[in-house]
Amino acid sequence: MKVLVKSDRVPIVLMLIGAAFVIVSSLSDYVTDQDYKGFLFPIGFVILFFGFVLWAIPTLLKYQKKRTKRMSKMSRSSQDEMDQPRRYARPRR
Repeated sequence: MKVLVKSDRVPIVLMLIGAAFVIVSSLSDYVTDQDYKGFLFPIGFVILFFGFVLWAIPTLLKYQKKRTKRMSKMSRSSQDEMDQPRRYARPRR
């Protein structure tokens, strides 16, 4: 199970608030004034999108960093195999 980091809490809360704005604006019983509906719906989507972007950018950067580290490790290990023979530790007694 993934543990939430403090940096993940803010984007998730923004996405929830944006989703709540969109849901409340779509319910005609709670919002009777059309001005509020016209205000809540676009603002809700903007907040939802902003929260998603705040979550997606660091996640994408973490993924790219892991990928480059893995690729460099693979290329380094393939070069080491060709250049030098493997050394093994002496057996312990």
